[in-house]
Amino acid sequence: LTPGFLGRLNLLFETQNGFLDYEGLPVSFRKKKPATQQEISSLSSKDNLKLPTDYLHFLQATNGCVLYQYQDLGGFEFLGTKEIIKENEVQRQTYEEDWDNSLTVFCNVLGDGDFLSFRLRPDHRYEILDCYNDDNPKNWKVISNSFVELVEKLIDESGRRFWL
Repeated sequence: LTPGFLGRLNLLFETQNGFLDYEGLPVSFRKKKPATQQEISSLSSKDNLKLPTDYLHFLQATNGCVLYQYQDLGGFEFLGTKEIIKENEVQRQTYEEDWDNSLTVFCNVLGDGDFLSFRLRPDHRYEILDCYNDDNPKNWKVISNSFVELVEKLIDESGRRFWL
């Protein structure tokens, strides 16, 4: 992760007051303490969880965070090491035979039950999918190929789900 990217994120966490989302609503940001190397190693050792290097570096800066939270009605909860393990188990159980084992949930979209997942492609690159909770995983669409670009675009768009 670049210093510029981390600087943009830290500005959101430090400023707190006065931020409005794309609809002009007051929003908040919450950062957690960095993940330990042990927490990241335990996450990386899970065969059924496949995270890109950028997200592992992100966890070293903050073991999860919330961006653009408007009450409990909107925003994005980027999952920390423990939440990733729990959330992926929940989704596997929910979707059962429809679950795609190349997916790893990393972000909950607050307010509507949707989430974002990484999908490991056969060429070892990643796609980021918008996961509609009431649709089959095979119908979820790709919205980005880069975690950093996704977060930067969310910041540029003041928390608007730009892919809709």
